[in-house]
Amino acid sequence: MLVEAASSDANARAAKPWRFWYLTWRSDTPSWPVATFLTAEVYRLRGDLGKARKMYRELVVWAAADPYHDKLGGAGLVAAALLRWGQMVDLSSRSGAKDAERLLLIGPPLLEARLVSGMFTTDPIAVGLPQLEGEIRRLFAVVAWRMGRKEEAGNLFFSYLKVGTTSGHSRQEEEILSYLVKEKGVAPEKVALYRGERLVVLGRYGAAALELAAAAKSKDLQVKVEADLNREKLRRIVLRHEPLKLCADSEAVALLTPAIQFATDPDVSQEASMLLATTYVREGCGALYDFQGFKKAMTRLLKEHPRGERADDALNRLAKEYLNLYWQHGNEDDFKKSMQYYDELAQFPGDNHYRDSMRFMPALGHYSHGDPRSLKKSLSLLQQLEKERPSGPLHMACLFWSGRVAEELGDVDSARAYFGHAMEEGPFNYYGIRARMHLNEGGDARRRLDLDHETLAELSSLAQAGAAVSTQLTGKAPYHLRLKDAVPAIYRSALERYYQTRRTFSRKRLCDMDMQELEASGALMPVLLLLSYRLDAKAAAAAPMTAANRIEVAGYIGAQTNDWSAAMDILIEGKSLLGGRALAKEPGWLAVAYPPAFKKSLLKASSEYGLQPELLYSIVRTESAFNPAAWSEAGAVGLFQFLPSTLEQLDSEWHFLAQKDPASLNLYLLDHRKCTSLGGRWMRKLLDKHDGNILFVLIEHNAGEESLEYWKQMWTKRRRLDDYEFMVETIRFEETRSFARGLLTDYWISTALHLF
Repeated sequence: MLVEAASSDANARAAKPWRFWYLTWRSDTPSWPVATFLTAEVYRLRGDLGKARKMYRELVVWAAADPYHDKLGGAGLVAAALLRWGQMVDLSSRSGAKDAERLLLIGPPLLEARLVSGMFTTDPIAVGLPQLEGEIRRLFAVVAWRMGRKEEAGNLFFSYLKVGTTSGHSRQEEEILSYLVKEKGVAPEKVALYRGERLVVLGRYGAAALELAAAAKSKDLQVKVEADLNREKLRRIVLRHEPLKLCADSEAVALLTPAIQFATDPDVSQEASMLLATTYVREGCGALYDFQGFKKAMTRLLKEHPRGERADDALNRLAKEYLNLYWQHGNEDDFKKSMQYYDELAQFPGDNHYRDSMRFMPALGHYSHGDPRSLKKSLSLLQQLEKERPSGPLHMACLFWSGRVAEELGDVDSARAYFGHAMEEGPFNYYGIRARMHLNEGGDARRRLDLDHETLAELSSLAQAGAAVSTQLTGKAPYHLRLKDAVPAIYRSALERYYQTRRTFSRKRLCDMDMQELEASGALMPVLLLLSYRLDAKAAAAAPMTAANRIEVAGYIGAQTNDWSAAMDILIEGKSLLGGRALAKEPGWLAVAYPPAFKKSLLKASSEYGLQPELLYSIVRTESAFNPAAWSEAGAVGLFQFLPSTLEQLDSEWHFLAQKDPASLNLYLLDHRKCTSLGGRWMRKLLDKHDGNILFVLIEHNAGEESLEYWKQMWTKRRRLDDYEFMVETIRFEETRSFARGLLTDYWISTALHLF
């Protein structure tokens, strides 16, 4: 088999490449790029570099010609072919020089093609090889330098520095750097700045701190202020679980003030002002909360950059902070100030990213007063928003809250009309489900999180009417046909080999392994195949760009290969391209979006700790999208995305770990059975702590105990501690608000589907 022949030196030497000629004869067959790359690998491993180079080049040239007329790059494996071809270029001959010329002409543009660039993703769920991009761009720069094209080499090297993942430079790379510094006047520390920025993206925080500290010593003031700005961003990432260390601290002021004062780039100055402002008003800061410091930083930004890139952000933050002060303390002056800033935001002449929230948040503010006059004002604002932005991101929220306000005003008919509209447009949307609960329970619905019997029965009936997961692929695009050739055997084998790689190298993430290490371990080939086929699936889902096709492709991949995380990635992308409502209207959406993944492990954990399996299922779906090897840049691992440090803390209480070295901690979390059991035990602990209140459990799980207690104080003062809908809507952290809303929706839907 060709895949096996290309997997090792021994297999390649034992293979007879001529037997695979029929697979590479015609470039118009869907699996030609895969077969061509694998055959080239066999020749390379056998030492026949001439034939290998010819096939790698042929594949790259084919991709550059846009074979499917969609500018996607043909296949993900083209990225690996670019690297191989470049490594084999021989400039000592005339033909080699022509080869190099051609490589530099067609290679860099190909890196921007979707199927090629998709191989380099840093997404913890989708998984990619960002180090592959670094190696390719590095190679391009060196080839150009060896050809005597200094300026081109310099530009290509800058491109490499922005995406590189390895430290140290070869002799020729040092020569390029020397040229940039001496002849182009580039500050030497700019290299450290670029590397630091890239390492932050990759989650290598220790190495990033060293690079940025070196960049901050630059005599070039602009390099220095950008380095300081990035150092503060890094501090916030590292200390995000220790908010007290980020509250109005002197280090933040020292790092950010020069950037505000001296940056020639207005975007850098504005971003520094935003960061400085937020150090004063973080939840959990207690006595260190400094609203005046926050206000001073924001008003300075608005004064110096009245129409700047972040001016609308500053107006929005001021409005939100005054509204939060009102909700916390009940001071009407704070409420008036908030409304004034929202009015300024509504009249802002520059780019405004808050055209929905500038109406919605004031509506919530007026609603929270509770008197008839304020309720009418709230409804008026919601109606205005619906008129201005009928297809906006807050459309469903607008319909639901219009219903709630009308309900409290005693306008039963209007309330039922709003709720009915929301329910019809999004029967499985958070607001659609809450609207259904109000139609069945009236105003009492706000006081419950679990579905009432009638709502549960109605949702179950709707769910049963949906179509089953498709096990067939009817599309005729090349990507559909290529998937058919690979599914299930080749695809599933690559997936299993990838999981094995994660367990074998449990000390580090895939993106932290260099290409040589991956190749030596035998892990590179299955990873390349898996990534390439996953990208084929995403390309197939977009050909044609319809909800039905996307759901069919996602279902096919999930059902046939058990790669449900790839299926979820396809649906998530579809939500942004087509809209969540368009996807949800398709009959097969529910079955694909809520698959029976990890059912046995979840049932066992829920039974062991007396939990509803739907709760654990919903957390896994939200946290890791069913990817047991998910590994975030922050170091969170596995289905529940526990941090190893959290694992150690829980072990100090429960004593369940046999070993505590980093590799063993990660290996524990990569075992979906152990991770699921730990997740069940953790949820049981939080549920007992909060008397079974699932909302408070979810908030603490995502935002921490300090934030939850801060918000509970606010809700208590507003007499809203029994109003779950208001609490969800006024969670201050956008990430936590979205997490709670999404996870509750998943919990209700998985219950209605009777998955367990």
